[in-house]
Amino acid sequence: MPDLSEEEREQRWDDAARALEEARACNAAGRMEDAARLADAARAELLAVLGEDHPDFAQAVCTVGIVCAARGELAEGRTHLERALALFSKWREEPVVRAMERDARLHLADVVTKLGAFAEAEQLLRALIDDIANDPTAAPTDAWEALNHLGVCLRFAGRFDEAQAAYERSAALFGDSQQGAHPMILHNLAGLASARGDYEGALRFASAAVAERRAEGRREFGLATDLCGLGDALAGLERFADADAAYREAIEVFLASERPQHPEVAFALHNHADVLAALGRVDDAERTYQESIARKRRALGDAQFEVGATLNNLAAMLFEHGRVPEARALAREAVHIVQATLERGHPVREGCEALARAIGAAP
Repeated sequence: MPDLSEEEREQRWDDAARALEEARACNAAGRMEDAARLADAARAELLAVLGEDHPDFAQAVCTVGIVCAARGELAEGRTHLERALALFSKWREEPVVRAMERDARLHLADVVTKLGAFAEAEQLLRALIDDIANDPTAAPTDAWEALNHLGVCLRFAGRFDEAQAAYERSAALFGDSQQGAHPMILHNLAGLASARGDYEGALRFASAAVAERRAEGRREFGLATDLCGLGDALAGLERFADADAAYREAIEVFLASERPQHPEVAFALHNHADVLAALGRVDDAERTYQESIARKRRALGDAQFEVGATLNNLAAMLFEHGRVPEARALAREAVHIVQATLERGHPVREGCEALARAIGAAP
């Protein structure tokens, strides 16, 4: 610890705490460069003034991790969040620290879900929900967000009925705690409906989410994700021109944000490529698939199942247009990835394996 008077130490501590609050506000507002700068500065200052053995320093590490994850730097975000949790564990008996720790666990579970480690994310979220239920200092409604994240995890794992139950519990708790719908809940219900083939239901949820976002008067990251949900529903209804317009606007908003490298951009490009293929715009679709694959590899790693999903769809399109050797090579790579990362019976794995068999590319 530097040689500071108590007054100097308190002043620097207060300044760093304010910077940390501002970093979180910037993160929520999508001002990612400001959020990263403030969070890093606060972390360095709190380390200098307090050392590692203090919950405020742990909270700074947590905030750095949250900002990294929000920018799409998932591996780095995970490292910081895991470090924060290790630091928080020393003061778990303090109610204020328990609340900080729950926040870190929620964000870690979100990162782990995005990285495709569904079993690990589910374990984190169920433990968090149990802890909230057994913590006398927590309100029951505090579990709504963890249940919402659990629904996301279960949906991506292909467990749709369980995801629906988690979303319904989350929506009920949210309704008990606040007025009105929440776009995030609407977005996730739209995604689940699309995954189950209920595209009319998905369209209702996604349209409501987009309307809520537009009412906020900002073209920002949340609007882009909801436009993607709208595009998914429209594509499922074979309204491909409308879906094309929704994805184009979403990608425009994503790329104008301070998170252009976030994996959500890659997911949007994948779905847009599917629509371009359906519209017969093969060259545009191929370029868009390739951009999605490159972005997924950078953000998620070469072996993440989402990479396999896009390789599979590109393979299907190329095979349909007579480019058989290329299609078979891509399909084999897709199967190799999904068999290493997804359980048997997962819809993405089944789809990749089915295509590989159909085009003579099964390993």
